[in-house]
Amino acid sequence: MENISAFPLLSLGADIIDDFKKYKKTIIDYTKNNKPTDNEDSSKLKHYHGEDLSVLNDISFRDLKDILLEKSTYYYKDVMGYKEDLYISDSWINVCEKGGYQSDHYHANCVVSGTLFVNLGKDFSPLVFKNPRTTNYPLCSHIRSQSDKETLYNLDYMSVKNFEEGHILLWPSYIVHGYKDNKFDQRTSLSFNLNIKSSGYLYHYGVKR
Repeated sequence: MENISAFPLLSLGADIIDDFKKYKKTIIDYTKNNKPTDNEDSSKLKHYHGEDLSVLNDISFRDLKDILLEKSTYYYKDVMGYKEDLYISDSWINVCEKGGYQSDHYHANCVVSGTLFVNLGKDFSPLVFKNPRTTNYPLCSHIRSQSDKETLYNLDYMSVKNFEEGHILLWPSYIVHGYKDNKFDQRTSLSFNLNIKSSGYLYHYGVKR
């Protein structure tokens, strides 16, 4: 029987980025030399957006931005099957201390979202995704069936745990996600959103920059 995933996530291994340690140092140095903004819910979670709300536009991240755009385009076109060209609309660095958390949320005004895991330890809190088939009201069924066993299709949440530094995770932006009770100090990631440049489907849509 063909195994069709209930969660449209793509995980790209830590070896996908050559010389990742170089990029990790650049990201960590950026957080040391720039002022963060506070997370609205967790005082132990900080964000670094950059001057124009997209830290990847900083010249020090130029090569990394190209890599993330290339991998995201592969996910959007080859995995999801769409054909529009993408651009990175915004990006930011997240640094979470012990006891911090990221409230459940989704990303608006974009089609693909992603996270590059930068600084992790064995006790870091993994991202947890809500199953859009069972938890995204009003899209899910209002008739809730009972189950005798847990599968990818009936569970409400999926925790993505098997990650190393350098891993990239990509997903459709509408999926709700977050994490609780981080136990690793300086849990660091770089998150980003992508939108389509233009579309001629039904109504023309385009972005001018």
